[in-house]
Amino acid sequence: MKCLFSILGALVFSNLFSQDSTYVESYRDEATVRIHTVQKYSRLYIKDLLYQQDYNYYPNELTNIGLALNYKWIGIALSFNSAPNSNAIKYGRTRKLDLSFNSYGRRFGFDVNLQLYGGYYLQNPIDFDPSWNSTVHPKKSGMTTVNLGSHVYYVLNNEKFSLRASFNQTEIQKKTAGSLIGGFYSFLYSMNSNSPLTGKVDAQIDVPASRFVRGGAFITGGMSLGYIQTFVYKEHFYLTLGGIPSLGLQVSYINIEEASDLASLRFASRIVLRIGLGYNSSKFFAGFAALSDNQRLYNRDQLRISNETGSIRFFVGTRF
Repeated sequence: MKCLFSILGALVFSNLFSQDSTYVESYRDEATVRIHTVQKYSRLYIKDLLYQQDYNYYPNELTNIGLALNYKWIGIALSFNSAPNSNAIKYGRTRKLDLSFNSYGRRFGFDVNLQLYGGYYLQNPIDFDPSWNSTVHPKKSGMTTVNLGSHVYYVLNNEKFSLRASFNQTEIQKKTAGSLIGGFYSFLYSMNSNSPLTGKVDAQIDVPASRFVRGGAFITGGMSLGYIQTFVYKEHFYLTLGGIPSLGLQVSYINIEEASDLASLRFASRIVLRIGLGYNSSKFFAGFAALSDNQRLYNRDQLRISNETGSIRFFVGTRF
Protein backbone atom coordinates (compact mmCIF):
# COMPACT_ATOMS: atom_id res chain seq x y z
CA MET A 1 0.00 0.00 0.00
CA LYS A 2 1.34 3.36 -1.02
CA CYS A 3 1.50 6.09 1.54
CA LEU A 4 1.91 9.81 1.27
CA PHE A 5 3.88 11.67 3.91
CA SER A 6 3.35 15.33 4.48
CA ILE A 7 5.43 16.90 7.23
CA LEU A 8 4.11 20.26 8.28
CA GLY A 9 6.29 22.71 10.15
CA ALA A 10 6.24 26.39 11.00
CA LEU A 11 8.84 29.14 11.13
CA VAL A 12 9.82 30.32 14.60
CA PHE A 13 9.79 34.10 14.66
CA SER A 14 9.51 36.41 17.64
CA ASN A 15 6.25 38.36 17.76
CA LEU A 16 7.35 41.95 17.44
CA PHE A 17 3.75 43.17 17.54
CA SER A 18 0.81 41.69 19.41
CA GLN A 19 -2.05 40.16 17.45
CA ASP A 20 -5.46 41.83 17.75
CA SER A 21 -7.45 39.39 19.89
CA THR A 22 -10.76 40.89 18.74
CA TYR A 23 -9.96 39.57 15.24
CA VAL A 24 -7.86 36.44 15.86
CA GLU A 25 -7.92 33.93 18.72
CA SER A 26 -4.95 31.59 19.02
CA TYR A 27 -5.09 27.92 20.04
CA ARG A 28 -1.44 27.11 19.36
CA ASP A 29 -0.93 26.04 22.99
CA GLU A 30 -3.57 23.34 22.56
CA ALA A 31 -3.13 20.12 20.62
CA THR A 32 -5.11 20.09 17.38
CA VAL A 33 -6.08 16.74 15.86
CA ARG A 34 -7.89 16.33 12.56
CA ILE A 35 -8.94 13.57 10.19
CA HIS A 36 -8.82 14.51 6.53
CA THR A 37 -9.22 13.27 3.00
CA VAL A 38 -6.91 14.77 0.39
CA GLN A 39 -6.50 14.51 -3.34
CA LYS A 40 -3.29 15.89 -4.86
CA TYR A 41 -2.51 16.25 -8.52
CA SER A 42 0.00 17.48 -11.11
CA ARG A 43 -1.43 18.14 -14.57
CA LEU A 44 0.19 19.15 -17.85
CA TYR A 45 -1.36 21.15 -20.70
CA ILE A 46 0.16 21.47 -24.18
CA LYS A 47 -1.51 23.75 -26.73
CA ASP A 48 -0.23 23.75 -30.31
CA LEU A 49 -1.69 26.86 -31.94
CA LEU A 50 -0.09 26.02 -35.28
CA TYR A 51 -2.15 22.83 -35.65
CA GLN A 52 -5.01 23.82 -33.29
CA GLN A 53 -4.41 20.90 -30.94
CA ASP A 54 -4.83 20.72 -27.14
CA TYR A 55 -3.29 17.88 -25.10
CA ASN A 56 -4.48 17.71 -21.48
CA TYR A 57 -2.55 15.11 -19.45
CA TYR A 58 -3.85 14.07 -16.02
CA PRO A 59 -2.53 11.52 -13.52
CA ASN A 60 -4.88 8.95 -12.03
CA GLU A 61 -5.89 11.09 -9.06
CA LEU A 62 -6.64 8.98 -5.99
CA THR A 63 -8.11 10.22 -2.72
CA ASN A 64 -6.08 9.58 0.44
CA ILE A 65 -7.29 9.54 4.03
CA GLY A 66 -5.12 10.60 6.93
CA LEU A 67 -4.56 12.00 10.39
CA ALA A 68 -2.83 15.27 11.35
CA LEU A 69 -1.58 16.69 14.66
CA ASN A 70 -0.52 20.28 15.43
CA TYR A 71 0.96 21.58 18.69
CA LYS A 72 2.62 24.97 19.15
CA TRP A 73 4.89 25.55 16.11
CA ILE A 74 5.14 22.02 14.75
CA GLY A 75 2.77 19.62 13.04
CA ILE A 76 2.81 16.27 11.31
CA ALA A 77 0.37 14.54 8.96
CA LEU A 78 0.26 11.04 7.51
CA SER A 79 -1.99 9.95 4.64
CA PHE A 80 -2.66 6.58 3.02
CA ASN A 81 -4.54 5.42 -0.04
CA SER A 82 -8.12 4.96 1.13
CA ALA A 83 -8.98 2.13 -1.30
CA PRO A 84 -7.48 0.02 -4.11
CA ASN A 85 -7.22 1.76 -7.47
CA SER A 86 -10.52 0.82 -9.13
CA ASN A 87 -9.97 3.19 -12.09
CA ALA A 88 -6.72 1.68 -13.39
CA ILE A 89 -8.37 0.29 -16.52
CA LYS A 90 -10.02 3.62 -17.29
CA TYR A 91 -7.14 5.98 -16.44
CA GLY A 92 -4.07 3.76 -16.10
CA ARG A 93 -1.77 3.61 -13.09
CA THR A 94 0.12 6.58 -11.68
CA ARG A 95 3.27 6.16 -9.61
CA LYS A 96 3.96 9.16 -7.43
CA LEU A 97 5.91 10.66 -4.58
CA ASP A 98 4.24 13.84 -3.33
CA LEU A 99 5.88 15.60 -0.36
CA SER A 100 5.23 19.02 1.13
CA PHE A 101 6.74 21.08 3.92
CA ASN A 102 4.66 24.12 4.88
CA SER A 103 4.56 26.94 7.38
CA TYR A 104 1.63 29.20 8.18
CA GLY A 105 3.39 31.66 10.44
CA ARG A 106 1.64 34.76 11.70
CA ARG A 107 3.93 37.05 9.71
CA PHE A 108 6.12 34.83 7.54
CA GLY A 109 5.36 31.55 5.84
CA PHE A 110 6.74 29.18 3.25
CA ASP A 111 5.82 26.21 1.07
CA VAL A 112 8.29 23.62 -0.24
CA ASN A 113 6.96 20.88 -2.52
CA LEU A 114 8.42 17.87 -4.31
CA GLN A 115 6.23 15.97 -6.77
CA LEU A 116 7.43 12.99 -8.81
CA TYR A 117 4.72 11.52 -11.05
CA GLY A 118 4.87 8.69 -13.55
CA GLY A 119 1.97 7.47 -15.68
CA TYR A 120 -0.62 9.83 -17.21
CA TYR A 121 -3.69 9.67 -19.44
CA LEU A 122 -5.10 12.00 -22.13
CA GLN A 123 -8.10 13.71 -20.54
CA ASN A 124 -9.63 15.06 -23.78
CA PRO A 125 -9.55 12.36 -26.51
CA ILE A 126 -12.87 13.60 -27.91
CA ASP A 127 -11.08 16.76 -29.13
CA PHE A 128 -9.12 14.56 -31.56
CA ASP A 129 -11.88 12.08 -32.39
CA PRO A 130 -15.43 13.54 -32.17
CA SER A 131 -16.86 10.02 -32.34
CA TRP A 132 -14.97 8.95 -29.21
CA ASN A 133 -17.42 7.26 -26.81
CA SER A 134 -15.18 4.98 -24.77
CA THR A 135 -14.74 5.52 -21.03
CA VAL A 136 -11.18 4.16 -21.33
CA HIS A 137 -8.73 6.99 -21.98
CA PRO A 138 -5.51 6.89 -24.02
CA LYS A 139 -2.59 6.37 -21.65
CA LYS A 140 1.03 7.48 -21.37
CA SER A 141 2.53 5.00 -18.91
CA GLY A 142 6.06 6.13 -19.80
CA MET A 143 5.39 9.81 -19.15
CA THR A 144 7.06 11.35 -16.08
CA THR A 145 7.10 14.81 -14.49
CA VAL A 146 9.17 16.37 -11.72
CA ASN A 147 8.10 19.51 -9.86
CA LEU A 148 10.32 21.01 -7.13
CA GLY A 149 9.19 24.39 -5.86
CA SER A 150 9.38 26.84 -2.98
CA HIS A 151 7.54 30.01 -1.98
CA VAL A 152 8.45 32.34 0.91
CA TYR A 153 5.96 35.07 1.75
CA TYR A 154 5.05 37.82 4.21
CA VAL A 155 1.54 38.64 5.53
CA LEU A 156 1.23 42.43 5.71
CA ASN A 157 -1.92 42.65 7.86
CA ASN A 158 -0.68 40.06 10.34
CA GLU A 159 -2.27 41.73 13.37
CA LYS A 160 -5.85 41.18 12.16
CA PHE A 161 -5.64 38.41 9.54
CA SER A 162 -4.73 34.75 10.06
CA LEU A 163 -3.79 32.19 7.40
CA ARG A 164 -3.62 29.56 10.14
CA ALA A 165 -7.32 29.87 10.89
CA SER A 166 -8.35 28.61 7.44
CA PHE A 167 -5.49 26.30 6.51
CA ASN A 168 -4.26 24.52 9.65
CA GLN A 169 -6.93 25.44 12.22
CA THR A 170 -4.60 26.48 15.05
CA GLU A 171 -6.36 29.86 15.27
CA ILE A 172 -9.88 31.26 14.80
CA GLN A 173 -10.61 34.29 12.60
CA LYS A 174 -13.36 36.04 14.60
CA LYS A 175 -14.01 38.98 12.27
CA THR A 176 -13.78 39.54 8.54
CA ALA A 177 -10.28 40.60 7.48
CA GLY A 178 -7.78 40.23 4.65
CA SER A 179 -4.19 40.98 3.76
CA LEU A 180 -1.76 41.57 0.96
CA ILE A 181 0.68 38.66 0.63
CA GLY A 182 4.11 39.34 -0.89
CA GLY A 183 7.10 37.11 -1.39
CA PHE A 184 9.54 35.23 -3.59
CA TYR A 185 9.27 31.88 -5.37
CA SER A 186 11.34 29.43 -7.37
CA PHE A 187 10.68 26.11 -9.06
CA LEU A 188 12.11 23.48 -11.34
CA TYR A 189 9.77 21.51 -13.58
CA SER A 190 10.59 18.79 -16.08
CA MET A 191 8.55 16.49 -18.31
CA ASN A 192 9.68 13.48 -20.27
CA SER A 193 8.20 10.53 -22.13
CA ASN A 194 9.37 7.45 -24.00
CA SER A 195 7.05 8.49 -26.86
CA PRO A 196 5.98 11.91 -28.17
CA LEU A 197 3.64 13.94 -25.97
CA THR A 198 2.01 15.43 -29.06
CA GLY A 199 1.03 13.81 -32.33
CA LYS A 200 1.01 10.09 -31.63
CA VAL A 201 -0.48 9.69 -28.15
CA ASP A 202 -1.12 5.96 -28.59
CA ALA A 203 -2.45 3.54 -31.23
CA GLN A 204 -5.90 5.16 -31.03
CA ILE A 205 -4.88 8.84 -31.10
CA ASP A 206 -2.41 9.44 -33.92
CA VAL A 207 -2.26 12.91 -35.49
CA PRO A 208 0.36 12.93 -38.29
CA ALA A 209 0.10 16.72 -38.83
CA SER A 210 1.81 17.66 -35.57
CA ARG A 211 4.99 18.86 -33.98
CA PHE A 212 6.37 16.06 -31.84
CA VAL A 213 7.14 17.41 -28.36
CA ARG A 214 9.12 14.83 -26.39
CA GLY A 215 10.01 16.67 -23.19
CA GLY A 216 11.41 19.75 -21.55
CA ALA A 217 12.87 21.38 -18.43
CA PHE A 218 12.10 24.77 -16.91
CA ILE A 219 13.78 26.74 -14.10
CA THR A 220 11.99 29.85 -12.83
CA GLY A 221 12.36 32.37 -10.01
CA GLY A 222 10.56 35.61 -9.25
CA MET A 223 8.35 37.73 -7.01
CA SER A 224 4.72 37.39 -5.96
CA LEU A 225 2.08 39.80 -4.68
CA GLY A 226 -1.56 38.96 -4.04
CA TYR A 227 -4.43 39.22 -1.63
CA ILE A 228 -6.35 36.78 0.61
CA GLN A 229 -9.62 37.62 2.38
CA THR A 230 -11.58 35.72 5.02
CA PHE A 231 -15.28 36.48 5.42
CA VAL A 232 -16.65 35.54 8.86
CA TYR A 233 -20.26 34.90 9.84
CA LYS A 234 -21.21 34.74 13.54
CA GLU A 235 -17.53 34.33 14.57
CA HIS A 236 -17.29 30.65 13.57
CA PHE A 237 -18.38 30.20 9.94
CA TYR A 238 -15.84 31.38 7.38
CA LEU A 239 -15.11 31.64 3.66
CA THR A 240 -11.55 32.38 2.55
CA LEU A 241 -10.69 33.40 -1.02
CA GLY A 242 -7.32 34.44 -2.38
CA GLY A 243 -5.15 34.84 -5.43
CA ILE A 244 -1.39 35.38 -5.56
CA PRO A 245 -0.05 36.19 -9.04
CA SER A 246 3.69 36.05 -9.70
CA LEU A 247 6.13 37.15 -12.37
CA GLY A 248 9.62 35.75 -12.77
CA LEU A 249 12.51 35.00 -15.07
CA GLN A 250 12.88 31.57 -16.64
CA VAL A 251 15.43 29.45 -18.45
CA SER A 252 13.86 26.64 -20.47
CA TYR A 253 14.73 23.71 -22.70
CA ILE A 254 12.10 22.12 -24.93
CA ASN A 255 12.74 18.94 -26.90
CA ILE A 256 10.84 19.14 -30.18
CA GLU A 257 11.71 16.65 -32.89
CA GLU A 258 14.18 18.31 -35.31
CA ALA A 259 13.79 21.70 -33.58
CA SER A 260 14.90 21.63 -29.93
CA ASP A 261 15.08 25.01 -28.22
CA LEU A 262 17.31 26.17 -25.37
CA ALA A 263 16.02 29.59 -24.38
CA SER A 264 17.83 32.34 -22.51
CA LEU A 265 16.11 34.36 -19.78
CA ARG A 266 12.50 35.27 -20.46
CA PHE A 267 9.51 36.30 -18.38
CA ALA A 268 7.18 33.64 -17.00
CA SER A 269 3.93 34.00 -15.07
CA ARG A 270 2.29 32.05 -12.28
CA ILE A 271 -0.85 32.34 -10.16
CA VAL A 272 -1.78 30.53 -6.94
CA LEU A 273 -5.48 30.34 -6.01
CA ARG A 274 -6.72 29.37 -2.54
CA ILE A 275 -10.15 28.70 -1.10
CA GLY A 276 -11.25 27.66 2.38
CA LEU A 277 -14.76 27.07 3.71
CA GLY A 278 -15.86 25.76 7.08
CA TYR A 279 -16.79 26.02 10.74
CA ASN A 280 -14.19 26.77 13.42
CA SER A 281 -14.90 26.88 17.17
CA SER A 282 -12.84 26.41 20.33
CA LYS A 283 -13.28 22.61 20.48
CA PHE A 284 -14.54 21.53 17.05
CA PHE A 285 -13.85 22.44 13.44
CA ALA A 286 -14.70 21.07 9.99
CA GLY A 287 -14.33 22.29 6.46
CA PHE A 288 -12.86 22.23 3.00
CA ALA A 289 -9.66 23.73 1.55
CA ALA A 290 -8.29 23.77 -1.99
CA LEU A 291 -5.13 25.02 -3.66
CA SER A 292 -4.41 25.47 -7.37
CA ASP A 293 -0.93 26.49 -8.57
CA ASN A 294 -0.88 27.39 -12.28
CA GLN A 295 2.45 28.00 -14.04
CA ARG A 296 3.10 29.08 -17.62
CA LEU A 297 6.12 27.04 -18.69
CA TYR A 298 6.54 27.87 -22.38
CA ASN A 299 4.99 30.36 -24.80
CA ARG A 300 6.87 30.60 -28.06
CA ASP A 301 6.51 29.69 -31.75
CA GLN A 302 2.75 29.15 -31.33
CA LEU A 303 3.37 26.50 -28.68
CA ARG A 304 2.08 26.96 -25.13
CA ILE A 305 2.91 24.62 -22.26
CA SER A 306 1.62 25.02 -18.71
CA ASN A 307 1.15 22.88 -15.64
CA GLU A 308 -1.24 22.90 -12.71
CA THR A 309 -0.54 21.37 -9.33
CA GLY A 310 -2.88 21.43 -6.39
CA SER A 311 -4.84 19.72 -3.67
CA ILE A 312 -8.42 19.30 -2.49
CA ARG A 313 -8.91 18.59 1.20
CA PHE A 314 -11.89 17.85 3.48
CA PHE A 315 -11.30 17.72 7.23
CA VAL A 316 -12.88 17.43 10.66
CA GLY A 317 -11.08 17.81 13.99
CA THR A 318 -10.90 18.85 17.61
CA ARG A 319 -8.66 20.59 20.13
CA PHE A 320 -7.71 19.59 23.64
